[in-house]
Amino acid sequence: INFIDRIPYSAVKNKKEEVWVEFQEKILQSQDPQGVANQLKWFSEQLVTKVLQPSWISQSKADWEERCGKCENLKDLYLLMLEIEDEAINWKSVDQRWAMERERESGDRPSKERSHKKVRDDREREKGSSPYPL
Repeated sequence: INFIDRIPYSAVKNKKEEVWVEFQEKILQSQDPQGVANQLKWFSEQLVTKVLQPSWISQSKADWEERCGKCENLKDLYLLMLEIEDEAINWKSVDQRWAMERERESGDRPSKERSHKKVRDDREREKGSSPYPL
């Protein structure tokens, strides 16, 4: 689920690194589309409201969450991922949050906020392995 790596910590509610490491491990360990869909739903619940499209929240979110609970095949999972990426996430707001993080990092005080990809890459570099199963 590549779009998750494009979300900075400032766009999620829970900023604890270990939570996101566990989340990534659960995705990789999922045995079927339903397991991944459950993690996708959990991820959507972690996003702060400001990075979600208001129209998606009011008109589509409940149905999308229900479909996450009934995901039976890869086609269903693909459609769920497309919807959250293309319709639910407000990428302009995400870009603004990245800009805020870069601004903080360029200042004198170090920022603890990093993307989920950075956390995964750092852990995998320590292990000396790839985060991807193939």
